[in-house]
Amino acid sequence: MRKRKLDMSPFLAALQARRVSVQASVDDAPEQTLEHWRYLEDVPIDEGLRAVADAIARYPDRDAQSFYEPAGFWSVAVFAKYFFEEEMSVPFGAQHEMFFKLFRRGERDVHRNILAPRGSGKSTVVARIWPLHCCFYRETYRELGLDADDFIMVLSFSFMQAKDSILFIRDKIENDPRFQHLEGTRIWGNSELQTAQGVYLVPLSVGKSLRGVLKGTHRPTFMILDDTDATSEVRNPDMRAKALLWHDTALMPAGRAGYTNIVQIDTLKSPESLASILQTRPSVRSTHMRAISHPAKLYHPEHEDLWEEWSRLYADMSVDDAVREERAQRYYEEHEAEMTAGVVELWEERLSYLTIRKYVVERGYKFVMQEMQNDISASDEFIFDMEKASRFKVTDYGFQRADNLLVRWDEMSGATCFLDWSGTRSDTRDNCFACVVCVVWVPQRGRSDVRWGHLAQTHGYVFKAWIDRGTGT
Repeated sequence: MRKRKLDMSPFLAALQARRVSVQASVDDAPEQTLEHWRYLEDVPIDEGLRAVADAIARYPDRDAQSFYEPAGFWSVAVFAKYFFEEEMSVPFGAQHEMFFKLFRRGERDVHRNILAPRGSGKSTVVARIWPLHCCFYRETYRELGLDADDFIMVLSFSFMQAKDSILFIRDKIENDPRFQHLEGTRIWGNSELQTAQGVYLVPLSVGKSLRGVLKGTHRPTFMILDDTDATSEVRNPDMRAKALLWHDTALMPAGRAGYTNIVQIDTLKSPESLASILQTRPSVRSTHMRAISHPAKLYHPEHEDLWEEWSRLYADMSVDDAVREERAQRYYEEHEAEMTAGVVELWEERLSYLTIRKYVVERGYKFVMQEMQNDISASDEFIFDMEKASRFKVTDYGFQRADNLLVRWDEMSGATCFLDWSGTRSDTRDNCFACVVCVVWVPQRGRSDVRWGHLAQTHGYVFKAWIDRGTGT
């Protein structure tokens, strides 16, 4: 029996008709192409979001994803807005302009250090959405001849925090039909993942060995350091030195030289923390954000008296919570124009000036300055820097220091007594403690007296301290 030649003409005709139809659709709606949206890399994110929304509205008979998917490659903000509707339901703030534009497409060997307020959404965008963007568009990078990521590492001080980011990515891939084509089969567990396109995603905690997570000859191409400075560790000089050594000698060499992108996101916890040190390195692009840009110290320059009265109402625990909050809110609404005059907010919808002032009342000024303003000066206003202190003994000739330096009596220019009373206005004398500290001063070299406005080179010696509890009237 002779073999019949398969007639391909009907299939080829149908394929050609489909090509013509697709081309006509593209010609009619260029917004469905990658090339059309390339300009989104260079415009503010809000402008890009409006352009995509307009395109979708212009063609209501077409699938919205055919517009926001190609646009999302060039704009991570568009990708986030349309693929993460629940997480991105609140309008973006000024900080998102930085979060969504860490790099241009295909840009490599970039090291960023972003200091942003707590609650500004930095972990969600940088440690979760950005890795998913890299995975989702892996083939698009290749089609355009751009360098893509194939090994993404998320690092946090706590392994569980880093792992949570990886699990977020896994759950999104498994449960959102738009991402399910990324689900892998070879490595797909409770921490490490490998997508169907071959992208590794690995969590790691600070200080841990990288040998166990490196994949053969593969080195991380994108390293995200999410909240690696721990408040409990940064005040310990030994722990700070250990963390910096690990960062410089273990973590940094783990990347691919001249290729790996690194992003550090954190709040400023100490002048000698890793995030703070990175600000001084020329190769690192650092950005320092405050929840309230003006007034930076939070006290209103013209109408602080109104805020003091509002604080009194808001903190008045002698009345029911509902009454207290209603009184404070009514007072704020009556004086809002004056109380917010000149204020510059980073994210009005979540970190408004009113919200930050509530935090000051509830959590304290020092906490807010550090966590929301990235300003540690309020928490570091100590009379003495104990890391630079030296012990001494009192001798007949003067103070004999532990470093064998003798401070003679005739070198000392005077003494000051500091009184620290722990009570409040309502405390009785038998319900409080008091401390008196006597400090002997030695002026800076070349001077015979202490200049109170210039104490940088002045040495103070704590000669004696007295502490006692009141014994009544």
